[in-house]
Amino acid sequence: MTLATPRGITRSRVALLAMLALAAIGVAGCTGDDGKTGPQGPPGSGGGTGPTGPGGPPGTPGTVPATAANEILTTIDSVVIATGSKKPTVTFTVKDELGRPLSGLQAGHVRVFVAKLTPAADPQPSEWRSYISSENKPDPNCTDPACAPGGGSASTEYGTYEATNAAGGVWADKGGGVYEYTLAKDLDAYFGAVAYEPAKTHRVALQLTGSSRTAPPGAVSNKLTELGELSLLSNPVFDFRPDGGTPLATRDIIAEKQCNGCHVELSAHGGGRTDFRLCVTCHNPYTVQAATGTSFNMMALAHRLHSGEHLSKPLAIWDGSAIETPFADVTYPQDRRNCTTCHNDANVDGQNWKTTINANTCNTCHDTVNFTTGTNHAAGAATDDTCKICHADPNLPDLLVDGAHAGSIRVSAPATGLEPSTPAVIEYGKQFQYKLISVSNTAVGQFPKIQFQIVDPTNANKGWDILVDKPFLACGPGGASRIAIDVGFATTNFTNTGTGSATGLQTGTPAQPIQINPLAGAGCAAGFVTPVVIDATNKIYEVTSLVAIPAGATGTAVVGLEGHPAGDLDGDGVYSDRIPVKNVYKTSPVTDTTATARRAVVAINRCQTCHKTLSLHGNNRTDEPQVCVVCHNPDATDVGRRNPTATNYIVADATCTNGFRSSDVAPALGDGKCEETIDFKRMIHKIHGSAFGGIVVYGFGNSFNDFREITYPAGEKISQCEACHATGTYYPVDPAKVRGTTTSTGADRRIPTDDIALSPNAAVCTSCHTGDSAWAHMQQTGAREDTKQADGTVLNSSETCSVCHSAGRSADVKEVHRVGVYTFDDLP
Repeated sequence: MTLATPRGITRSRVALLAMLALAAIGVAGCTGDDGKTGPQGPPGSGGGTGPTGPGGPPGTPGTVPATAANEILTTIDSVVIATGSKKPTVTFTVKDELGRPLSGLQAGHVRVFVAKLTPAADPQPSEWRSYISSENKPDPNCTDPACAPGGGSASTEYGTYEATNAAGGVWADKGGGVYEYTLAKDLDAYFGAVAYEPAKTHRVALQLTGSSRTAPPGAVSNKLTELGELSLLSNPVFDFRPDGGTPLATRDIIAEKQCNGCHVELSAHGGGRTDFRLCVTCHNPYTVQAATGTSFNMMALAHRLHSGEHLSKPLAIWDGSAIETPFADVTYPQDRRNCTTCHNDANVDGQNWKTTINANTCNTCHDTVNFTTGTNHAAGAATDDTCKICHADPNLPDLLVDGAHAGSIRVSAPATGLEPSTPAVIEYGKQFQYKLISVSNTAVGQFPKIQFQIVDPTNANKGWDILVDKPFLACGPGGASRIAIDVGFATTNFTNTGTGSATGLQTGTPAQPIQINPLAGAGCAAGFVTPVVIDATNKIYEVTSLVAIPAGATGTAVVGLEGHPAGDLDGDGVYSDRIPVKNVYKTSPVTDTTATARRAVVAINRCQTCHKTLSLHGNNRTDEPQVCVVCHNPDATDVGRRNPTATNYIVADATCTNGFRSSDVAPALGDGKCEETIDFKRMIHKIHGSAFGGIVVYGFGNSFNDFREITYPAGEKISQCEACHATGTYYPVDPAKVRGTTTSTGADRRIPTDDIALSPNAAVCTSCHTGDSAWAHMQQTGAREDTKQADGTVLNSSETCSVCHSAGRSADVKEVHRVGVYTFDDLP
């Protein structure tokens, strides 16, 4: 965003001009010899008053055209309903991001929303209802089974707005950025004839718009359209009581900041509506589509949108020609039972999800339950009045709404196993914390020694005995217990060459770290290292790697402690649940004089705003990107995992170095490739950028992981790099210092020098910029896909991306991607 600066003469410049003026006087008088300075003369008499200057041109001082704004901030100053009238008059002020009043708005540039709030009446929640509604009629053309017979029920209300150029409305420009609008009708005269009740809480909200349907053409309209698409127009909201009393009830359930953690800036209807308080004036229980009976109440919409892939009956909408289910495949990135991810628990209204209990609310997620017949409901048939008998009884804590959501361990996602972000799993995991005490013997030829400890923060940090305690003895079958120590090198660019990970023609994965498993319980695989007890009281252990740091290793090594203890969430005495625990890491020099930490690129706290707990590989790798990148490095691909099984779409192909590829011939679902990179900088961009093609990765056990249908919520705002990146870490890298990304391993996967690789900046940018013209541009500036050289650079490449795309340059990544332009900048 460009910030204008005030124009004028600075203090220092005024002083400079005065000095120059004095100097000029001195120069003009340089003739003859100066005499002595005489005595000071008497003070002179005061001069008379000068003539009055001419008047200035008419206008409003300080006001600038709305076309000069980079952001438009609107506030409602007052809402008045005159005695004997039911027509609100709304007075509001419009300013830019510098606080300057804006001129140029015309009738039609503003939309007005008006609603009243009916207080809660247990078990029914409080309800907004829009005064300004349109008629939604049945459609006899809707013959889909999702439609009611005859195309729907009787006409329904449909909450909407009034544009400020409506016939009968009164628009006034009061000057100084202040505008006024009086609605065209009495509040009870719109469709639906909603009763006017001046003693209840009312809400007025505004939307600025350049819509051609309501706003006059011209430069201001174009500017409003541009800013609206970028969500740079505020939606002012004003709550009041027409009778002059203090609003007694509110319904502010959602905090926008919580939504924006995932959505960057949650907006809808072209981008101009960004304030949840405006949205609910229309999206209330009375806004119903007649053809399908679909409620557009915000509660129903929000629950069903975020539950898309889990519902048996996806949200159905009649678009006038066909039934659409546009949200059926929404992939919510955390467990839906984390209610406070969206609900603002810091607000009394935001806590009503715990106490307002009725069938309508519950059915939005539990859509296979029939409360009338009792089908799929453990207590049988129920009515709204009887729900609280079980779900609001403090003597039944496990059945309270918050208790039931927090305590449930049933699988909530299509995949098998527990969701790492399930509330019960998160709570159980608080018993475990990993600690790396020391790392030594990491020079070339030495066998690394690692001292570590696992403690229980809920029990005064008492150390867990990994040789005796049950969470660490359930190694198999199923592998509920797993602790691993990974040793990788070097922190500047992980290669892990020489660790032996790539041995085995069809099973080896290139560029993987040395791995040590210290668990020695029954069922643990043979060959794992038994730990030595260093401190029996505090349960500190030491393990020594069976593999030495290989010749050729340089720089600094990193040691990561990862894996999962087993849990018994259902209390049956069997430890079968994989409990994710935040990974930790420590660095140690190989050839460096002192350890050099790897650059920190990803801000995990920003990842967690969407994922709650980011845990992958069977809950082994959790909440620490610096551990992830040890394996997910530029030399690594999934080539060793693309082997035939009954379900992973692999076919023989002699042209692939592994002899197999993933078939993309129907009905197979593979990607047609011999292998795929697992380099973090490319893989993560392609996962979140699935709209541009996505990625398929084969994992442990030849598992098929298809990320092509990921629905990243930022939509057109996917370019907001700082939704994931630490500030400023998204600029082009030096291609001489960052390794190219292997796209095809050579005949010897133990070494990278016969690989084909993408130059590093192209590896990132082509994740989203997938068109031929984009690739041609990158090639013109030195990008290549060619042989990887010994230093990790790509043959014939000479990327010069930083010339244009670095900070302050003509195509600065931050400016081109408009990073920071949205109000989500308050992310942690």
